[in-house]
Amino acid sequence: SCLDDRIAWLEREVGSREFLVGGRFTIADAYLTWVLNLCGKIGVALPPSLAAYFARMTARPSVKAAIARETEVASAAA
Repeated sequence: SCLDDRIAWLEREVGSREFLVGGRFTIADAYLTWVLNLCGKIGVALPPSLAAYFARMTARPSVKAAIARETEVASAAA
């Protein structure tokens, strides 16, 4: 499927790098983390390298806060 192809491409791109672009956290990491979070919500299993990347990103305090806020806003809207 198209989604499987995209996940495989991301797995190759991210590999074991700490960040998606360059040597620091950027908006690209924030966006990819959001996309991977959505994948989890719809039951898409992440390959090991992407799961490790997602775990690193969601361990960041700023990312934790952003996800918590998004969840809060979504709950209030429901």
